Amino acid sequence: MGKDKKPSLSVVIPALNEEGNLENTVRAVYQAMDQRFSAYEILIFNDGSADTTGRIAETLATKDSNVKVIHNPRTMGFGYNIRAGIERARHEYVTMVPGDNEIPAGSIEQLFKHTGPADIVVSYFTNQEIRPFHRQIVSRLYTTALNLIFGLDMKYYNGPFVYRCTAVQRIPVTTGGFAYLASNLIRMLKMGHSFIEVGIPLEERKHGSSKAITVFNSIVVAKTIFLLFLEIYVWERGKFRNKPRRIVGQLT
Repeated sequence: MGKDKKPSLSVVIPALNEEGNLENTVRAVYQAMDQRFSAYEILIFNDGSADTTGRIAETLATKDSNVKVIHNPRTMGFGYNIRAGIERARHEYVTMVPGDNEIPAGSIEQLFKHTGPADIVVSYFTNQEIRPFHRQIVSRLYTTALNLIFGLDMKYYNGPFVYRCTAVQRIPVTTGGFAYLASNLIRMLKMGHSFIEVGIPLEERKHGSSKAITVFNSIVVAKTIFLLFLEIYVWERGKFRNKPRRIVGQLT
């Protein structure tokens, strides 16, 4: 990409019962884009919400032809919506911003302003302490386990990201569950794609509550990680011999 050429961006927003948060999330995305991109689209996934999330999304779409709304007939889960958004993305880069408005505009801006030099912009939260204690523990254990299993040194695996579409759309889809983000990122890193890590702060939720991590989710995650280990180290190890390329010069 030429130095003066602006990239284009697809923004995926999963939203389950986020009637009090969705509009502010979209507003934060607009603020963060701030003419950084040559073209954009916003894909809102109303994930079978029981409140007015779908109606609010449709209202947002009437105000901007670049906003598209996908209504799932039932709740499909966070990972499914991100996967479906990546498959639908038609621009040079694709990103995900949760519809819960926990990611402030300034943090989204940090991701967007680093878009271009690397295949991946991956985020980690600088103030995890504002989350419930049990979520902090689960997050730390999950990150530590993935780093040990796959020989990586990442700060976080499940945060907002920016992916180069031509890279991520080649990744095989093996899960739509909670582990989708981590499995995607690990595959791309082990294939040698370049990445930038960016620290961003969270905001406390103003409306609604966080979605619970269930025993069923935990079992699905464990199975996904086990199969990913076999894929990388046994079944297709020749494809994953490259070292990830960390770009540090763009960090602020």
